[in-house]
Amino acid sequence: MGEFEELLLPDERLSKRVRRFVECAWQSPGETFPQMLQDASQIEGAYRLVNNARVTFTALQAAHAGKTVGRAEGSAEVVVVHDTTEIETPYLDESEASYLKTGRLGYQAHVSLAVSVTPAGPPRPFGVLCVQSHFQPQPPRSGGRKQSRNGWATARSKDKAFLRWFRGIEASAEALEKVPSVVHVADREADSYPLFHLVQQLGHGCVIRLRTDRRAKLAGDDIDDEWSSLGKIAAEMQGSFERAVPLSKRGNKAAPAQLKRHPPRESRGALLHYSATAVQLKKPHYQPATLPESLELNLVRVWEPTPPEGEAPVEWLLITTEPCETPADIMRVVDLYRARWVIEDFFKALKTGCLIESRQFETRHALLNTLALFLPIAVHLLWLRSCARDTPDAPATDAFTPLQLEVLRHTSYRKLPPNPTVLHAMWSLAGLGGHLPSNGWPGWQVLGRAFVTLVQSVRTWQLAQAAIGAKL
Repeated sequence: MGEFEELLLPDERLSKRVRRFVECAWQSPGETFPQMLQDASQIEGAYRLVNNARVTFTALQAAHAGKTVGRAEGSAEVVVVHDTTEIETPYLDESEASYLKTGRLGYQAHVSLAVSVTPAGPPRPFGVLCVQSHFQPQPPRSGGRKQSRNGWATARSKDKAFLRWFRGIEASAEALEKVPSVVHVADREADSYPLFHLVQQLGHGCVIRLRTDRRAKLAGDDIDDEWSSLGKIAAEMQGSFERAVPLSKRGNKAAPAQLKRHPPRESRGALLHYSATAVQLKKPHYQPATLPESLELNLVRVWEPTPPEGEAPVEWLLITTEPCETPADIMRVVDLYRARWVIEDFFKALKTGCLIESRQFETRHALLNTLALFLPIAVHLLWLRSCARDTPDAPATDAFTPLQLEVLRHTSYRKLPPNPTVLHAMWSLAGLGGHLPSNGWPGWQVLGRAFVTLVQSVRTWQLAQAAIGAKL
């Protein structure tokens, strides 16, 4: 990996140590530092490295972000997916403790992930443009006053966590200034009138799922006092077209609030209706006078008119700046929103593939440095899996070294053909991790376990070859 080739630290020796560490870590990201490095001096050096005051999260992340921009600038359009994840840190020192909403030790990481979205396949990641960490030094209090979701305090206070969405978009815009088209995608939490205005000011696009039933009316309606609401407008929209889509299974292992929004369900097929209309949003009364009195955007509705008995119907209400004049336009907006799931996979790659929550560091400084070191590795894992889906017929050497393929050919029960593709190699790798074909596409745990096994097998192979050579 060359993510840290342009890393700027006060001492070039520190930069070299970073590159050596990442070179080892990306080969077995799911292992502990001692298992990963296997040398006492390297292990001690790695611990000193992440704790070194001259090695900062800002410098490490800037190096990866620079490589991300380099990969993205060749694209006509880049989609930036924004979302927040909670990272548990059970080993934090009491003096630096930070708490999640659950009361457990941990912090929030708000990530802006740049991806490429094409109709031909799933999104492919370029890398992470921006990461914002939020540490809450006090445990949550039950029974406290609930803050308005879109109240004036959230809109105006620069200390509110909500502003991470604004900062993520502004940082991404600055990084991608040479890209012709940038579209920001986010879930309900980013639903904000000032945020919509910011995107328009930047000349970017957005697709954001609605959380608030805002005052609105159909675009072109000149009667000022006849404002309706987005909910009422959506209820009157007629389907422009319909499509049958598969719905994935959704489990019950989540926070109560999340389960309320996304109840468990079994996998099934659904006949969804699609429609869109241009709307005019009215500025909420609590927003500052500097904002325009209204904004013109497009409202896209995706819904399931006749769900199976006992099943909650599917419904998405999306606000977008993107054109919605034809069925193809509407499907493009929906596909852009569906790209949001790639960041969920990225978080799984961080937590399951890189075991970011299992790193036993006691300071925020070391934890954030470790996060920065593993960000490009998680992107690599995500890219590795997307390769098989996006370009299954590409040669396997696009994702694996020749030696890895040779060892895979001799160790996995799923045999490789003479000229394997990326898809062949991925399925063979999954077999090495004990994956069963009936279980569908392999998950992060299987792939992470399989990749560690492959790297260990490659090391054994190299040692055996060296021993044979010594005897000859």
